[in-house]
Amino acid sequence: MREETFYKVLWVEDDLSIIQGYQIIAESKDIELDVATNWEEAEEKLRINFKEYSAIILDAQCKIKKADTVASKLFLGHVSVRLSRIFGEKHKFIPWYVLSAGTMDDFSIVLELIYTEERQNFDSLWGPMKYIKAKDEEIDGKKVAQEEILFDNIRRVASSTGINTVLFRHSDVFKYLGEGRVFGYIKARTYMLKMLSALYYPEENLNFVYEGNPLRKVIEYLFRGANKFGLLPDDFFDTNGHIVSLDASRFMAGLETNVYDGRTIKNKVRFGEPDDCIFNQEIAMFVKNILNYSSSDSHTNEDDPYIIEEDKKEIFFGYVLQLCHVIKWLGEYINSNPDIKTNKSKIKIIPLPAPSTTITDIGKKKDIKVVEGKVVEFPSIDSLIGTECNIMYHRSGKLTCGPYCKLDSKYSPMLRKKAILKNIIQNEGMDMAELPYIVTEIEIVQ
Repeated sequence: MREETFYKVLWVEDDLSIIQGYQIIAESKDIELDVATNWEEAEEKLRINFKEYSAIILDAQCKIKKADTVASKLFLGHVSVRLSRIFGEKHKFIPWYVLSAGTMDDFSIVLELIYTEERQNFDSLWGPMKYIKAKDEEIDGKKVAQEEILFDNIRRVASSTGINTVLFRHSDVFKYLGEGRVFGYIKARTYMLKMLSALYYPEENLNFVYEGNPLRKVIEYLFRGANKFGLLPDDFFDTNGHIVSLDASRFMAGLETNVYDGRTIKNKVRFGEPDDCIFNQEIAMFVKNILNYSSSDSHTNEDDPYIIEEDKKEIFFGYVLQLCHVIKWLGEYINSNPDIKTNKSKIKIIPLPAPSTTITDIGKKKDIKVVEGKVVEFPSIDSLIGTECNIMYHRSGKLTCGPYCKLDSKYSPMLRKKAILKNIIQNEGMDMAELPYIVTEIEIVQ
C-alpha cells in the first residue's frame, strides 16, 4: 500500500469478517476502507470528514443505532433519506452504492424504493447502484468479482474530483496530517484541504474566504505536534493553552529564546548546542513570514477570522504552498527523530547572569543588569548622585534628568533647566530597560 491513500470509502457493514476479506484488493487500488458497523456511527464519521470521502458503500441489512443488537430491514430506506438530507446541507453529493449478498427478503422492492430520481440522475457518472457479493461478471473474457468492479468504478469516479486531486498532488504532505499520523489533528488536515482545493479548483469553491487564521492555525498544530515529540518545551504555551508562536519558531530555529514567568524573564532555552537547530534557515524563514502575514490574533482555540483582501490571493496561496513544504519537512524530521526522551534531553536551559557590580578602570562603579535577557551596563546610583544633568523629555515622552533617570512630571515647569541629582532609586517599571532609575530629589542650578 502506498504511504498516502487517495480514495477514502465509508463502508457500513456490521460483519467485520467480510470487510477483512476485501482489504487487500481495496489497497491494491489505493482505496482506504473506513468501516462503521451501524448507521449512527457512519453518520458521525460522514459529518466530521465529509470532504474526505470518495464514496459510500452500504450493506442492504445493517444496524441503524449503536445500541441495536440486530440488523434492520429498514436500514436502506432510513439511510437513503439521511443521505439526501446531508447532501442537501453540504451542497455536494458523494457517490453511494449498495453491496449485498442479495438474500434479504423483499430485496428488490427495497432497491426500487431507494433508487430515486436523484440517484438515477447520477448513474451515468457514478455507475450502477447495486453490486452483489461473491458474484462474478464476465469482462473481456475474464471473470471479475463484482466487488472488484465496484472498487474500479469508485476509483474512476473519485479520480476526477477536486479533493482527491489535491490529495494526489500533495500526498507527501497529507501523509503527515490527520488521525493516527505525525500531526494527528483533523482540523489541520481540513484547513489544508480547504485552502489547496480553493487554489486548484476555485470554481468549486466560490464561497471560499481568504482568511489568515488557517495558515497560522496549521503552524500552531505543527508546534503542538513538535511538543508531543519532545521537540518544543511546554514553556511556549501560556496559561490559556495558546502557543507563543514567534518564540516557538525562534526556539526551533536554534536561537536562544526567552522563557517568561508572567512579564519577567526567568531563563532562556535553546535546542541542542549553539550550532544545532530543528528548522534550517529556509524553513525558519518560511515559518516566520507565515506567522507575520497571518496575524497574531489567531490561535488554535479561537475562531475570529483575520480576513485578507481578495486582490492579494496570490500572496495568500504562495504562503499556503510554503506551508506545504514546512509540513513535509517537519514531518520528515520527526520521523527521523521520534524518540521523545532523546529529544527532550537536547533542550538546554540557560540561566540568566546574576546582577552584579564591578569597578571600572577609572574607579567608578557601574551596575550590570539583566534587561530583557541581555546584559546591560549602566552607571551605578552612587556614581550618579551629585552629578549635573539637563531636564528634558525622553523619546518615550517621559520627563527625565539625564539619560538614565526618570523624573516626576511635577518638575515639567523646570524643562531645559540644569539640576543636580540628590536622591535616586531603582526603576522597577516596564520602562526600566531604557530608564533604569527614578530621581526622587533634585536641586535646580541657578
